[in-house]
Amino acid sequence: MRTRRLELYNLSEDIGEEHDLATVHPEIVQRLASELGTRLRQSGAPMPVVRSTGEAVPFPNEL
Repeated sequence: MRTRRLELYNLSEDIGEEHDLATVHPEIVQRLASELGTRLRQSGAPMPVVRSTGEAVPFPNEL
């Protein structure tokens, strides 16, 4: 998550993650980010911290 940009891949057709589909399907990216953010919060999952800045990595739906 170095760029703070969400990515989307079709792993059944692109196992090497070479073709990012996020710009082609932004609605899917937003739906998945929202679902993941909700589940992470509900479970109380701690978010990692960037060592160089001390800044917490944001939840997926906060990007």
